[in-house]
Amino acid sequence: MDVLQQKIHIHDYFFEHLQFDYSENILTVSLQSFEKSPRPACIRFYNVIGVKMSCCDFWGETKRIDCWYVEEEQGSVLLNDLVKERDLHNYDLSRLKDENKFFESTISVLSGDKVTVVCEYAIYEET
Repeated sequence: MDVLQQKIHIHDYFFEHLQFDYSENILTVSLQSFEKSPRPACIRFYNVIGVKMSCCDFWGETKRIDCWYVEEEQGSVLLNDLVKERDLHNYDLSRLKDENKFFESTISVLSGDKVTVVCEYAIYEET
């Protein structure tokens, strides 16, 4: 399901694996449920133009996800930074021609770490 069309809660999951396919510009995040009956899931981010990640265990080591949210336009720090970089250097060949077709979302982990992704669309699937 398209993440912008539905409210999706991934609070009851562990962050398992992150894989980026550079040739296809697809980022896949694999999730594992910690409930009694496991429900693995994944989020695929398509036409990715930016990723920012921390992995410092700021608040202690854990892979449990706190929340996943879409940034409001004013709060889209990574997307705004990419647009500024494009404009500063006149990158005419960039895939970031129309910033309005991209959105920024962040997966926050209870350790205090975050993965922020700027992409065209994302799909959540229970596997």
